[in-house]
Amino acid sequence: MWIQRLDSMQYVTSDTLATSIGATDTSITLSSVVGLPNTGFIQIDNETIFYSYVSGNTLGNCFRAQNNTTAAAHTAGAKVSYQNLPSITVWPTPDNAQPYQFVYWRMRRTQDAGGGVNVMDVPFRFIPCMIAGLAYYLGGKSSDLQRLPILKAQYDEAWELAAQEDHEKAAIRFVPRQMYIGSTY
Repeated sequence: MWIQRLDSMQYVTSDTLATSIGATDTSITLSSVVGLPNTGFIQIDNETIFYSYVSGNTLGNCFRAQNNTTAAAHTAGAKVSYQNLPSITVWPTPDNAQPYQFVYWRMRRTQDAGGGVNVMDVPFRFIPCMIAGLAYYLGGKSSDLQRLPILKAQYDEAWELAAQEDHEKAAIRFVPRQMYIGSTY
């Protein structure tokens, strides 16, 4: 699996359609392919199109109506823009013996601690500690107990690193004295 982390920006090129295309055409001939990568997304008018390869000035194996757009006919001379759409490329498995399911988990960092909602958001510095703790917990469930002391030591170290981030780093801490103007002692 390959996850492309692109910027979702659209870049105007000097490329235009060399010939008119219909809504079902799978190859597109441009006046020039300068500035286009070997594979990617282009936008013509309001349609986003994915192409698999470039041969000369022709984009081949085009998949029309991508990114919630509609396939449409386009006239010669229409402007072509290159798009950096985030995408996930999954290569086929070496065998077809069983179906596979793609599951994608994303962990996000804490954005705002003062939202007032009952959703657990873990500060990012504790995530390695949680993973080490889970490994230690699962290691205790297995029959191989030789690794348990190593997992416990890794968990303790990760916890100490995460917990120490909130501690004072200075040897001396100065706290201002509260004074009340106008009162006598």
